[in-house]
Amino acid sequence: MALRLLISLAIVVTLARSGFAQASLAKLEEEAFKTAAAEVAPSLVQIQTFGGLDRVGETLTGSGPTTGVAVSADGYVITSAFAFAAKPAAAVVKLPDGRQLDAKIVATDYSRMLTLLKIDAEGLPVPETAPSDEAKIGQWTLAVGKAFDAVVPNTSAGVLSARDRIWGKALQTDAKTSPYNYGGLLVDIRGRAMGVIVPLSMTSDEVMAGADWYDSGIGFAVPFDQVVASFERLKEGGDQHRGTLGLVTTEPGSMFAKPVIGTVREDSPAAEAGVKVGDVIIAVDGRKVSRQAEVLQALGPKYAGDSVELTLDRNGEEVALAIVLEKPVKTSILPEQLPTPQPGEDGSDPQREPNGA
Repeated sequence: MALRLLISLAIVVTLARSGFAQASLAKLEEEAFKTAAAEVAPSLVQIQTFGGLDRVGETLTGSGPTTGVAVSADGYVITSAFAFAAKPAAAVVKLPDGRQLDAKIVATDYSRMLTLLKIDAEGLPVPETAPSDEAKIGQWTLAVGKAFDAVVPNTSAGVLSARDRIWGKALQTDAKTSPYNYGGLLVDIRGRAMGVIVPLSMTSDEVMAGADWYDSGIGFAVPFDQVVASFERLKEGGDQHRGTLGLVTTEPGSMFAKPVIGTVREDSPAAEAGVKVGDVIIAVDGRKVSRQAEVLQALGPKYAGDSVELTLDRNGEEVALAIVLEKPVKTSILPEQLPTPQPGEDGSDPQREPNGA
């Protein structure tokens, strides 16, 4: 009898300790989330747009506040191009200290769907960058925005689901993303900027595309090191576009087909460089490829005006050509010519890091 009592007491004590440990862990987790969000809050601003179109394509536009991120101390703010798809007549940025400043659109990156704004302000705090090569699948991520309050951020938590999504231009998270945090930051548990939250699509270059993933558990963020690189281009005042070759493969509807050239558009970069029908792309910038999806993954991060080296198999002979990419046209080899893939079908595996595949 005494033995049973001792065993029962031991079980009760163990369960109590376990419950206490779980409660303590949950409390620590909550505090870590709060601290991480507070770390980046001073770098986030609230943006309000005025006027513009009621509808973009088939999509109704909203008029509520959105979020932006300070990318330089001297007044440059980057946000999601989604907020400016309606071509508003004016925009105002509200800083955490209460100041409201007119914002000027500098330029838009139509590859990563980012818009750069300029306000008359100095001393803006820029967030610390989390290096992309440190991102680990399964790590905690927070989607942080300022849609509801210019001081206290709105936050949703999730994990990093995949890297190198949207043809090498995005991190994927299951933290809820929506117009309430578009333009805000995806941050790690240390409060470092992993990326800027934007709606993105693998099958369309439209600014509104990708918003249908709203609160689905599939959210995207442009890696912050790519955001910084985009900023350096955008602040010169010119819009940026995804780079394309100006050709079509023999099976443009298949991501897994061999990249055999079926058509080369006249006067395209590919034609001017000497690409011929029947050539097979076997490497892009020295990176071997065997499937069309791999070609798109290699080209995806590049902009119009960037140079790329294609290695071709031409009747058994290797030919290397340098090509300067152009802006997208409908006859180019584009993601929108491909069937809509589900997460992981772009050649990456959401359960493991693409670099280790």
